[in-house]
Amino acid sequence: MVENRTAYEKKEIAQAYSERIYLDKAEKSILNFITNKAADYRMLDIGCGGGRTTHFFAPVMRQYVGIDYSNSMVEVCAERYKHMPNVSIKLADARDLSMFPDNSFDFVLFSFNGIDCVSFEDRVQILKEIRRVGKKWTRIAFSSHNMYNIPLLFSFQMRMNVFKWIAEYQRTKGVNEKNPSIDELMEKDWTPVIDGDQNFNTSYIYIKPETQIKQLQDLGFTNIDLFSVNSGSRIKYPCDWSAHDDPWLYYYCTNNK
Repeated sequence: MVENRTAYEKKEIAQAYSERIYLDKAEKSILNFITNKAADYRMLDIGCGGGRTTHFFAPVMRQYVGIDYSNSMVEVCAERYKHMPNVSIKLADARDLSMFPDNSFDFVLFSFNGIDCVSFEDRVQILKEIRRVGKKWTRIAFSSHNMYNIPLLFSFQMRMNVFKWIAEYQRTKGVNEKNPSIDELMEKDWTPVIDGDQNFNTSYIYIKPETQIKQLQDLGFTNIDLFSVNSGSRIKYPCDWSAHDDPWLYYYCTNNK
């Protein structure tokens, strides 16, 4: 198994990421929430990758700082947005944000499930670092793989294009072979899963939303909202979480320190 960071250092992967320009529906909802205040914000975009989110968030921010732990990603992102004077792209690991003083940012984003690329213990460290560099009442947004998507992940998804059926069969076969059973996984509150990304060479943390909410509460975050990546709508809870089988969910909360 290749370490996640090693996979993202590959030049061809960084180049592929640099060609992405889109926001998912949950990200659009969150951007809409902050747009009227963003002109006064200093933003930290953790795991900025090739600059997918930079394209949308940087133009509305007073200052945009993007970081990534892949030097290849930093290089392509910095080159892509070198024309924007309010943009700064740096090499940094979310587990150690010591280059930034306490209370440095008004808004922190960690998109595309980047927080799932590390161990569960490191996940806690990342959230503590975000809490430290964020100002009081800073809004935090991050996405994370949803454990209630695991039954779908392990099942064959019929494609409209019949030529994709072989690839889907191979994906499903690989996921089932490289992981414990669905029943065994779903007994846990969180678990690493090899989901087929990077040709099955990476694993990511999948977590139940009720577990993630409690973790955030225990760390001192408040006003925790969840957004569906499928619809972009806010999820009202308490609820039957198993009814929400999005591949990942967005968490949007307040740094109440």
